[in-house]
Amino acid sequence: MSAWRVARSMTPLGTLMEFAFEFLDSRRILMLHGEEAPPAAGWADYLQQLSEKDVSTLGLLVFTNGGAPDPAQRHELNQVLAGRYFARAIVHKSAVVRGVVAAVGWFAPGVAAFRPDSWHAAAAHAGMVEGELARVARAVRRLHTSMSTQIPWLDEALDGGACPPSTGLGRPLAQVGVAGPRVTITKAGERVGP
Repeated sequence: MSAWRVARSMTPLGTLMEFAFEFLDSRRILMLHGEEAPPAAGWADYLQQLSEKDVSTLGLLVFTNGGAPDPAQRHELNQVLAGRYFARAIVHKSAVVRGVVAAVGWFAPGVAAFRPDSWHAAAAHAGMVEGELARVARAVRRLHTSMSTQIPWLDEALDGGACPPSTGLGRPLAQVGVAGPRVTITKAGERVGP
């Protein structure tokens, strides 16, 4: 299936970078980031594939060790999305990434950030159902082994995701509402700010 393409960005010497993505199927995408912004070639490939689809029907599940698109890459993404809803679930431990998630959400609704122990809820946000989480975890692990730098907490998170989508117990750290640029932050069940 042509929608199931993989990008693993390479340096000129052929060394794998800290960024990988693949389409799980025609409408759901898995992505892994190390600690850096995606390399230009890998990001361009990702944006090209997004531009060929109706993003409002897609879901993206991202695991990151702090890496995120840089300001120019976020601008390019915003141009592709053109304000349309795109369900993006970002799983991470980094406060910096939470800020990037909020910034991206101002221009394109549908983005939410999740703690590693809530990856099941993140997967649900990206359109994945509980019955396929084992397959999702296997695909994430396969992508992870191809990365030059491992995400140190990823295996533990995949093994212990204690918040299956059916329970509603996943607590996003930051979520941008679909109706407008309202940012809600929750942590340990407490709401902070509007």
